[in-house]
Amino acid sequence: MSKKSTPPLEPDNNKAPKESPSAPEQSADSQAVEAASQSGYDWNSMLLPEDAAGDFRTTEVPGVPRLKRPPNTQFFRTRKGHCGNIYTLETDYDGERTVYLVPPLIAEQLPEEAAIKPKRAVVCVTREGGQHLWLISLGGTDTWTQSAIKATELAEKQWVRATSSRSLGEYRCVTAEGIDEQPKWPKESFIDILSRAFDGRVIDTLNHAIIRQLKGLE
Repeated sequence: MSKKSTPPLEPDNNKAPKESPSAPEQSADSQAVEAASQSGYDWNSMLLPEDAAGDFRTTEVPGVPRLKRPPNTQFFRTRKGHCGNIYTLETDYDGERTVYLVPPLIAEQLPEEAAIKPKRAVVCVTREGGQHLWLISLGGTDTWTQSAIKATELAEKQWVRATSSRSLGEYRCVTAEGIDEQPKWPKESFIDILSRAFDGRVIDTLNHAIIRQLKGLE
């Protein structure tokens, strides 16, 4: 009598597979340390203190004043004390105009040099906050000079726009009736503004390259 064979047992698919052992889970701090060691940075030094304020204050650096009259289309103001008399020397090579500041001690040693002229330097502040150093001929009696002086004096009290009229040979002034805002006056003194405007353009020696060129030595 033959033995009855029993069918093989089928695997139980509902039984959860055994999990293979894994490395212990890393904490956030240990992960940061590992990342820092791999990148070469000390990431802890990148953190701000807990009591750090969110408002980081900045200081605006003033720009360089332009050595010319404010544009015809812009209103400007002037201020008492933001002006002074200086000597200037203007060069024009191939259409490139450059204005230099000449100290009185140097200018007095070059009385024959017609290129050195006395000027009235007046700080003009436009409505947008731009700074211009208007150089007006000192002691001039022509209509250009007189009208320029009038425009800067008028601008001490109200917003002014100066336009040049070649047919009349003078500056025509237009005052603003609808601007109530106050000018953005510079915090610096006139000397500070003057030094920024002529930075790198001061003829402080008789051996200066510009003087040598005017004498034909270069």
